Amino acid sequence: MLRATFGLWILGAATGLTLYLVYDALAAGAVLFTLASLPWLLLVLWVIYVLTVRPCLIVRRNELVIVNVGREHHLPWSTIADLTSRYQLAVVLHDGRRIVSWGAPSLGVDRASVWGAGRPADPPRAQGVRPSRTPRAQLPVTSIIDSARARWEDDAGGEHPDASEPARSGWDWFVVLGTVVIGLCCLASALLAGGAA
Repeated sequence: MLRATFGLWILGAATGLTLYLVYDALAAGAVLFTLASLPWLLLVLWVIYVLTVRPCLIVRRNELVIVNVGREHHLPWSTIADLTSRYQLAVVLHDGRRIVSWGAPSLGVDRASVWGAGRPADPPRAQGVRPSRTPRAQLPVTSIIDSARARWEDDAGGEHPDASEPARSGWDWFVVLGTVVIGLCCLASALLAGGAA
């Protein structure tokens, strides 16, 4: 699993602040206030988790899984036509769709994948875009994906039972259900606080 690490730091800091606020309210004897505000604090942590931690890349033996906010894309290796990374990883499928990963670690430099015969070593750059100063060996995300694809191509002498499997995109049900549950808790907290006032 590959993800940007900044999200873990943000979530850790927000969790520490949340624990401090809960402890402070409990130490002051505001138990009902703490219980009423807890769903809202959890909602803030959930939003931070969903936006910064949940998006990731999962490199499997036979597919690349891109998890974005609320969506999952299961991309068998046979459906991927091109892969580039600049500020975000972009995957172009043979059917023309372009899927961008929101959670892949990135160094912010030009990097084309090694896929495809006769591809240029570097993608064409727009005017004013600086060339990469980072050697290719130091770009781990695309290197990991390229080596996983190469292993897939080497398996079974080129015969792949999943070669005709299409790319699938769908909802990330973990995020959807978590959002619904926390949203209902916040609604119940608001209704209980409104009824008590």
